[in-house]
Amino acid sequence: MHTTKLIIGAVVLAAGLVSTAQAQSGAALMIKPWTQDSAAELTTGGFYQFESHTRDGRDDDFSLQRFDATGRFRFDVTDPHSPAIGFDVTHYNIDTINPSLPDELTDQSVAVGFGLAKFDDWEVGMTVGAGYAGNNPYGDANGVYATANLIASRKLSETEHLQVLLNYHGNRTIFPDLPLPGIAYTREVSDTFTFTLGAPFSSIAWRPIERGLIKVTYSFPYTFEVVGEYEVVESVTAFAGFHNDFSAYHIDGADGDRRLFFRQRRIEAGARWQPCEMFNLELAGGYSFSQEFNTGWDARDLDNDLEISNAPYVRLGVDVKF
Repeated sequence: MHTTKLIIGAVVLAAGLVSTAQAQSGAALMIKPWTQDSAAELTTGGFYQFESHTRDGRDDDFSLQRFDATGRFRFDVTDPHSPAIGFDVTHYNIDTINPSLPDELTDQSVAVGFGLAKFDDWEVGMTVGAGYAGNNPYGDANGVYATANLIASRKLSETEHLQVLLNYHGNRTIFPDLPLPGIAYTREVSDTFTFTLGAPFSSIAWRPIERGLIKVTYSFPYTFEVVGEYEVVESVTAFAGFHNDFSAYHIDGADGDRRLFFRQRRIEAGARWQPCEMFNLELAGGYSFSQEFNTGWDARDLDNDLEISNAPYVRLGVDVKF
């Protein structure tokens, strides 16, 4: 229980300046605690969204499939600050005859993280990496981007942590051309309540009952999640949640200063089977709504180009550590 809450706070810092789907090739590569004795972590899965249609007067059929994979590897399991390599992949297959949409969208990134120094009570680390976000993998130079994080962490007490971050991400949904600072204060108020307060990200983890957990996370500008969990029996947990996803992609042939954005809200419920600490399997069903594609440079000024009707989906996920 204690470990779960601290991880929530750390990951919010790591993913706060970029999409949560990009956490393992970002600051989380160095911040997120490792499961004891694990040298590698892999999370993969995807969902199939059933047929809906475009809302542009054409009413073209539309279906969507998404695949996600994130992972990281560290070189020395005995060193919590060991150099590590991380990657993130998010891929959409889009099935429609609508001419304004591509057949696929993909965001792939890889990074290396390493410790730099330790002085007084501060530990300083760094990540550097690169990625591609677009519809023509590695065939469009505009879709290639760089990433970097400079991270300073300090343990204030047994229940308090402070983390300061300078982040650059060339495909961030807002201010992609600027390095941005971040700060997060995490406190374990009790055995049942932990919060992270910061800018541009915050989170809450609360256990209202012994078998229950509520998690709330927000990162600027549009990423927001609420998840409730209940341990039905040992190794089986039921969950339900709300997710607001927002991502950006360069389109081959389009102006370099305009990107395609996809926004999607989802509600879902499902179950997680975790027979051991090193493996879990999730199966969920849900409903996608408020789906739209926009164009523009970043989230500050977007054109509302195409809306997609609501649709149900099914999702499968696997998490492995070894």
